[in-house]
Amino acid sequence: MALLVLLITLAAYKLLGLRVSRNFDAWFIALVSWLSSFFKNSPRVVTLFALLIPVSTVSILLWLLEPLFFGLSGVLLHALILFYSFGRDNLPESTEKYLSYWQGGDTQAAYRYAVEHFRVAEKFTADDLPSLQQEVRAGLLYQWFEQIFVVIFWYLVAGPLVALFIRLICIYDGWLRESQSGAQMALELLHAIEWLPVRLLGFTFTIAGNFAACFKCWTEVVLSWRMPTEKVLNNAGMAALGVCSVESAEQIQGSQPSAICWETVAEDYTKEINLVEDLVIRSLVVWVILVSIIVIS
Repeated sequence: MALLVLLITLAAYKLLGLRVSRNFDAWFIALVSWLSSFFKNSPRVVTLFALLIPVSTVSILLWLLEPLFFGLSGVLLHALILFYSFGRDNLPESTEKYLSYWQGGDTQAAYRYAVEHFRVAEKFTADDLPSLQQEVRAGLLYQWFEQIFVVIFWYLVAGPLVALFIRLICIYDGWLRESQSGAQMALELLHAIEWLPVRLLGFTFTIAGNFAACFKCWTEVVLSWRMPTEKVLNNAGMAALGVCSVESAEQIQGSQPSAICWETVAEDYTKEINLVEDLVIRSLVVWVILVSIIVIS
Protein backbone atom coordinates (compact mmCIF):
# COMPACT_ATOMS: atom_id res chain seq x y z
CA MET A 1 0.00 0.00 0.00
CA ALA A 2 2.86 2.38 0.78
CA LEU A 3 4.05 2.41 -2.84
CA LEU A 4 0.53 3.05 -4.16
CA VAL A 5 0.00 5.91 -1.69
CA LEU A 6 3.39 7.38 -2.58
CA LEU A 7 2.68 7.30 -6.31
CA ILE A 8 -0.76 8.87 -5.84
CA THR A 9 0.52 11.72 -3.70
CA LEU A 10 3.59 12.39 -5.87
CA ALA A 11 1.38 12.49 -8.97
CA ALA A 12 -0.89 15.03 -7.32
CA TYR A 13 2.02 17.03 -5.92
CA LYS A 14 4.53 16.98 -8.77
CA LEU A 15 2.63 16.19 -11.96
CA LEU A 16 -0.62 18.04 -11.22
CA GLY A 17 1.05 20.78 -9.19
CA LEU A 18 -1.50 20.56 -6.36
CA ARG A 19 -0.55 22.03 -2.99
CA VAL A 20 -2.10 22.39 0.44
CA SER A 21 -2.70 26.08 1.12
CA ARG A 22 -1.01 27.63 4.13
CA ASN A 23 -4.48 28.67 5.25
CA PHE A 24 -5.08 25.03 6.22
CA ASP A 25 -2.33 25.41 8.84
CA ALA A 26 -4.19 28.18 10.69
CA TRP A 27 -5.75 25.68 13.11
CA PHE A 28 -2.31 24.48 14.21
CA ILE A 29 -0.95 28.02 14.65
CA ALA A 30 -4.03 28.84 16.71
CA LEU A 31 -3.43 25.74 18.86
CA VAL A 32 0.22 26.66 19.40
CA SER A 33 -0.69 30.25 20.27
CA TRP A 34 -3.31 29.09 22.78
CA LEU A 35 -0.93 26.61 24.39
CA SER A 36 1.82 29.25 24.52
CA SER A 37 -0.48 31.62 26.41
CA PHE A 38 -1.62 28.84 28.73
CA PHE A 39 1.87 27.43 29.47
CA LYS A 40 3.85 30.68 29.33
CA ASN A 41 6.86 29.40 31.24
CA SER A 42 6.94 25.87 29.83
CA PRO A 43 7.97 25.90 26.13
CA ARG A 44 8.72 22.19 26.18
CA VAL A 45 5.19 21.44 27.38
CA VAL A 46 3.82 23.64 24.59
CA THR A 47 5.88 21.75 22.03
CA LEU A 48 4.83 18.37 23.39
CA PHE A 49 1.10 19.08 23.49
CA ALA A 50 1.07 20.99 20.19
CA LEU A 51 2.49 17.96 18.39
CA LEU A 52 0.77 15.13 20.25
CA ILE A 53 -2.81 16.46 20.29
CA PRO A 54 -3.27 16.54 16.48
CA VAL A 55 -1.35 13.29 15.90
CA SER A 56 -3.36 11.48 18.57
CA THR A 57 -6.62 12.73 17.06
CA VAL A 58 -5.67 11.56 13.57
CA SER A 59 -4.53 8.19 14.94
CA ILE A 60 -8.00 7.63 16.41
CA LEU A 61 -9.61 8.53 13.06
CA LEU A 62 -7.30 6.08 11.29
CA TRP A 63 -8.15 3.33 13.76
CA LEU A 64 -11.87 3.89 13.21
CA LEU A 65 -11.98 4.43 9.45
CA GLU A 66 -9.03 2.50 7.97
CA PRO A 67 -10.76 -0.93 7.83
CA LEU A 68 -13.83 0.38 5.98
CA PHE A 69 -14.57 -0.43 2.31
CA PHE A 70 -12.13 -3.36 2.22
CA GLY A 71 -9.21 -1.12 3.14
CA LEU A 72 -9.79 1.42 0.35
CA SER A 73 -10.58 4.08 2.94
CA GLY A 74 -7.17 3.35 4.46
CA VAL A 75 -5.43 4.06 1.15
CA LEU A 76 -7.37 7.31 0.79
CA LEU A 77 -6.63 8.42 4.35
CA HIS A 78 -2.92 7.60 4.01
CA ALA A 79 -2.78 9.56 0.74
CA LEU A 80 -4.55 12.57 2.28
CA ILE A 81 -2.29 12.58 5.34
CA LEU A 82 0.86 12.21 3.23
CA PHE A 83 -0.30 14.94 0.86
CA TYR A 84 -0.98 17.26 3.79
CA SER A 85 2.47 16.41 5.15
CA PHE A 86 4.20 17.61 1.97
CA GLY A 87 5.40 21.21 1.75
CA ARG A 88 3.24 24.17 0.85
CA ASP A 89 5.34 25.90 -1.80
CA ASN A 90 5.39 25.10 -5.50
CA LEU A 91 9.17 25.04 -5.76
CA PRO A 92 9.42 24.85 -9.58
CA GLU A 93 7.18 27.91 -9.88
CA SER A 94 9.09 29.74 -7.13
CA THR A 95 12.40 28.97 -8.82
CA GLU A 96 11.09 30.17 -12.17
CA LYS A 97 9.84 33.40 -10.60
CA TYR A 98 13.19 34.00 -8.90
CA LEU A 99 15.09 33.39 -12.13
CA SER A 100 12.82 35.80 -14.00
CA TYR A 101 13.89 38.58 -11.60
CA TRP A 102 17.51 37.46 -11.85
CA GLN A 103 17.62 37.27 -15.63
CA GLY A 104 15.90 40.65 -15.86
CA GLY A 105 18.72 42.21 -13.86
CA ASP A 106 16.49 43.14 -10.91
CA THR A 107 18.76 41.84 -8.14
CA GLN A 108 16.81 43.72 -5.45
CA ALA A 109 13.59 41.89 -6.33
CA ALA A 110 15.47 38.58 -6.68
CA TYR A 111 17.03 39.09 -3.24
CA ARG A 112 13.70 39.91 -1.56
CA TYR A 113 12.02 36.94 -3.24
CA ALA A 114 14.84 34.60 -2.16
CA VAL A 115 14.58 35.77 1.45
CA GLU A 116 10.85 35.06 1.43
CA HIS A 117 10.81 31.70 -0.40
CA PHE A 118 14.23 30.06 0.01
CA ARG A 119 15.07 30.92 3.64
CA VAL A 120 17.96 33.11 2.51
CA ALA A 121 19.39 34.97 5.49
CA GLU A 122 19.35 38.76 5.35
CA LYS A 123 23.06 39.01 6.13
CA PHE A 124 24.39 40.50 2.90
CA THR A 125 23.40 43.18 0.42
CA ALA A 126 21.35 42.48 -2.69
CA ASP A 127 24.28 43.39 -4.98
CA ASP A 128 26.49 40.71 -3.38
CA LEU A 129 25.80 38.33 -6.26
CA PRO A 130 28.03 35.37 -5.27
CA SER A 131 26.59 35.27 -1.74
CA LEU A 132 23.06 35.48 -3.09
CA GLN A 133 23.70 32.63 -5.51
CA GLN A 134 25.27 30.41 -2.85
CA GLU A 135 22.45 31.05 -0.40
CA VAL A 136 19.77 30.36 -3.01
CA ARG A 137 21.41 27.08 -4.04
CA ALA A 138 21.58 25.94 -0.42
CA GLY A 139 18.07 27.18 0.34
CA LEU A 140 16.59 25.48 -2.70
CA LEU A 141 18.19 22.16 -1.78
CA TYR A 142 16.87 22.40 1.77
CA GLN A 143 13.37 23.35 0.64
CA TRP A 144 13.14 20.28 -1.60
CA PHE A 145 14.43 18.11 1.24
CA GLU A 146 12.13 19.56 3.89
CA GLN A 147 9.02 19.60 1.73
CA ILE A 148 9.30 16.15 0.13
CA PHE A 149 12.25 13.88 0.92
CA VAL A 150 12.18 13.87 4.73
CA VAL A 151 8.41 13.26 4.66
CA ILE A 152 8.69 10.39 2.17
CA PHE A 153 11.48 8.75 4.16
CA TRP A 154 9.63 8.73 7.46
CA TYR A 155 6.32 7.77 5.87
CA LEU A 156 7.94 4.68 4.37
CA VAL A 157 9.73 3.85 7.61
CA ALA A 158 7.04 4.62 10.19
CA GLY A 159 3.75 5.46 8.49
CA PRO A 160 1.46 8.48 7.97
CA LEU A 161 1.29 9.62 11.59
CA VAL A 162 5.04 10.22 11.70
CA ALA A 163 4.84 12.06 8.36
CA LEU A 164 2.15 14.31 9.86
CA PHE A 165 4.27 14.75 12.99
CA ILE A 166 7.16 15.97 10.84
CA ARG A 167 5.05 18.49 8.94
CA LEU A 168 3.72 19.89 12.20
CA ILE A 169 7.28 20.29 13.51
CA CYS A 170 8.23 22.16 10.33
CA ILE A 171 5.20 24.46 10.69
CA TYR A 172 6.09 24.96 14.34
CA ASP A 173 9.67 25.78 13.38
CA GLY A 174 8.40 28.40 10.93
CA TRP A 175 6.16 29.89 13.63
CA LEU A 176 9.13 30.09 16.01
CA ARG A 177 11.20 31.91 13.40
CA GLU A 178 8.46 34.44 12.70
CA SER A 179 7.70 35.03 16.37
CA GLN A 180 11.43 35.15 17.18
CA SER A 181 10.89 32.88 20.14
CA GLY A 182 12.97 29.86 21.04
CA ALA A 183 11.97 26.31 21.77
CA GLN A 184 15.08 24.18 21.98
CA MET A 185 13.08 20.95 22.17
CA ALA A 186 11.47 21.62 18.78
CA LEU A 187 14.81 22.44 17.17
CA GLU A 188 16.42 19.32 18.62
CA LEU A 189 13.53 17.17 17.37
CA LEU A 190 13.79 18.63 13.89
CA HIS A 191 17.53 18.04 13.75
CA ALA A 192 17.14 14.45 14.95
CA ILE A 193 14.37 13.76 12.43
CA GLU A 194 16.41 15.16 9.55
CA TRP A 195 19.74 13.52 10.47
CA LEU A 196 19.25 10.10 8.82
CA PRO A 197 17.22 11.04 5.72
CA VAL A 198 19.54 13.93 4.81
CA ARG A 199 22.49 11.55 4.76
CA LEU A 200 20.52 9.08 2.71
CA LEU A 201 19.69 11.84 0.24
CA GLY A 202 23.34 12.87 0.23
CA PHE A 203 24.27 9.34 -0.80
CA THR A 204 21.54 9.45 -3.47
CA PHE A 205 23.32 12.49 -4.90
CA THR A 206 26.32 10.25 -5.57
CA ILE A 207 24.09 8.10 -7.81
CA ALA A 208 22.37 11.05 -9.49
CA GLY A 209 25.52 13.18 -9.90
CA ASN A 210 29.31 13.04 -9.80
CA PHE A 211 29.88 9.82 -7.83
CA ALA A 212 33.56 10.20 -6.96
CA ALA A 213 33.45 13.81 -5.75
CA CYS A 214 30.13 13.45 -3.96
CA PHE A 215 31.01 10.16 -2.26
CA LYS A 216 34.24 11.67 -0.90
CA CYS A 217 32.27 14.61 0.49
CA TRP A 218 29.55 12.31 1.86
CA THR A 219 32.01 10.15 3.82
CA GLU A 220 33.29 13.30 5.54
CA VAL A 221 29.87 14.27 6.89
CA VAL A 222 27.99 10.98 7.24
CA LEU A 223 28.81 10.46 10.93
CA SER A 224 28.78 14.11 11.99
CA TRP A 225 25.90 14.71 14.41
CA ARG A 226 26.32 18.45 14.83
CA MET A 227 26.59 19.47 11.18
CA PRO A 228 23.39 21.34 10.17
CA THR A 229 21.12 19.77 7.57
CA GLU A 230 21.55 22.73 5.22
CA LYS A 231 25.33 22.34 5.22
CA VAL A 232 25.21 18.58 4.61
CA LEU A 233 22.86 19.08 1.66
CA ASN A 234 24.82 21.95 0.19
CA ASN A 235 28.20 20.21 0.47
CA ALA A 236 26.94 16.95 -1.03
CA GLY A 237 24.81 18.64 -3.69
CA MET A 238 27.54 20.96 -4.90
CA ALA A 239 30.04 18.08 -4.97
CA ALA A 240 27.58 16.03 -7.02
CA LEU A 241 27.27 18.88 -9.52
CA GLY A 242 30.92 19.88 -9.49
CA VAL A 243 29.86 23.46 -8.71
CA CYS A 244 32.00 25.74 -6.57
CA SER A 245 31.74 29.31 -7.76
CA VAL A 246 31.67 31.45 -10.84
CA GLU A 247 34.82 33.47 -11.31
CA SER A 248 33.15 36.12 -13.43
CA ALA A 249 30.69 36.83 -10.60
CA GLU A 250 33.43 37.07 -7.98
CA GLN A 251 35.20 39.65 -10.07
CA ILE A 252 32.14 41.90 -10.10
CA GLN A 253 31.17 41.51 -6.45
CA GLY A 254 30.19 44.90 -5.02
CA SER A 255 30.19 46.59 -8.43
CA GLN A 256 27.66 47.11 -11.19
CA PRO A 257 28.50 44.75 -14.10
CA SER A 258 28.44 45.78 -17.69
CA ALA A 259 25.65 44.49 -19.94
CA ILE A 260 27.88 41.83 -21.55
CA CYS A 261 29.31 40.70 -18.23
CA TRP A 262 25.84 40.60 -16.66
CA GLU A 263 24.49 38.40 -19.45
CA THR A 264 27.34 35.95 -18.85
CA VAL A 265 26.83 35.89 -15.09
CA ALA A 266 23.05 35.56 -15.39
CA GLU A 267 23.44 32.65 -17.80
CA ASP A 268 25.97 30.87 -15.56
CA TYR A 269 23.92 31.35 -12.40
CA THR A 270 20.69 30.30 -14.10
CA LYS A 271 22.40 27.14 -15.33
CA GLU A 272 23.54 26.35 -11.78
CA ILE A 273 20.03 26.69 -10.36
CA ASN A 274 18.63 24.50 -13.13
CA LEU A 275 21.31 21.90 -12.37
CA VAL A 276 20.24 21.88 -8.72
CA GLU A 277 16.62 21.26 -9.73
CA ASP A 278 17.64 18.49 -12.13
CA LEU A 279 19.71 16.81 -9.42
CA VAL A 280 16.78 16.85 -7.01
CA ILE A 281 14.36 15.41 -9.57
CA ARG A 282 16.81 12.65 -10.50
CA SER A 283 17.24 11.84 -6.82
CA LEU A 284 13.47 11.64 -6.35
CA VAL A 285 13.25 9.21 -9.28
CA VAL A 286 16.01 7.11 -7.69
CA TRP A 287 14.04 6.94 -4.44
CA VAL A 288 10.83 5.87 -6.21
CA ILE A 289 12.70 3.20 -8.17
CA LEU A 290 14.38 1.84 -5.03
CA VAL A 291 11.07 1.73 -3.15
CA SER A 292 9.47 -0.08 -6.09
CA ILE A 293 12.25 -2.66 -6.16
CA ILE A 294 11.98 -3.24 -2.40
CA VAL A 295 8.18 -3.65 -2.56
CA ILE A 296 8.25 -5.95 -5.59
CA SER A 297 11.02 -8.12 -4.18
